[in-house]
Amino acid sequence: LLRSMFFLFRPCLRVSFHPNQSLRFKSSESFKTINQIDSKFASLEHRLDYNRGSQRLIELTTFLQSPEGWSKSPESVKIQREYAHLRRSLSEYQKLKDEFGVYRELIQEISGDLHLEEELEKEISDFQERLHQYNIKSLMKSEEDTGDALLELRSGAGGVDAMDWTAMLRDMYLKWGVNKGYTVETIETSEGEQAGIKSACLRFGGRYAYGFLKAEMGVHRLVRISPFDSQSRRHTSFASVGAYPILEESKVSIPAKDLKIETFRSSGPGGQHANKTESAVRITHIPTGLTAT
Repeated sequence: LLRSMFFLFRPCLRVSFHPNQSLRFKSSESFKTINQIDSKFASLEHRLDYNRGSQRLIELTTFLQSPEGWSKSPESVKIQREYAHLRRSLSEYQKLKDEFGVYRELIQEISGDLHLEEELEKEISDFQERLHQYNIKSLMKSEEDTGDALLELRSGAGGVDAMDWTAMLRDMYLKWGVNKGYTVETIETSEGEQAGIKSACLRFGGRYAYGFLKAEMGVHRLVRISPFDSQSRRHTSFASVGAYPILEESKVSIPAKDLKIETFRSSGPGGQHANKTESAVRITHIPTGLTAT
């Protein structure tokens, strides 16, 4: 509402304000956050390297407009994904920056009007939350961060308490995914004998699903008075959480010259052709030293 009023009467306003000029407001503590937001934008723009990103977007646009950009080659598909991600990121940043510019000008005109200041304070609070979320996303720079994710939960030490703790974690992540607007699917669940679950596998679909969930990887511990202990003793329960990005299928070609294939016969007493057939196979990838048996 305030932004709409501002744009309606903007032609009548004459505001002279340098972009780097500091703001100080005495009518409300919340207005001081304008200066803090300004400094956040400065550090965010430095981290994003906005000018370099804009130049890269121009280069990608030029490539995609060429005949080669319309092909379905792996390189073209990769560039298309980079273009979509970069364009969305820069567009969201510019939108936030333009909105902040409106707040900076608007706050000059309503200073002293307590009712309008309260309304603006609410809008600035909402704006700070959106800026905070964008700031977190800007830290997720790997290609996998923007994609879908699998979340695996397994109960650890602690018996039935650990299984109950694992079930609580599963419910927590399910509710978190719904609140974030992700599509959530339970792929597999192994129920506990008395309570809780032994393990579960969840799939989260949406932008930055893996970027957010990878921070949850590790062992989660719960210390509480056990509801399953007749003597009400304190128990410590453990559950492990693993997050994995969902990648697109790709064909991998390994030259035969890079593989070393060895066959072996079983040792020990004979019988049933145990020492006569080469039933064990070991394949070694020479460049990396990886083996499979």
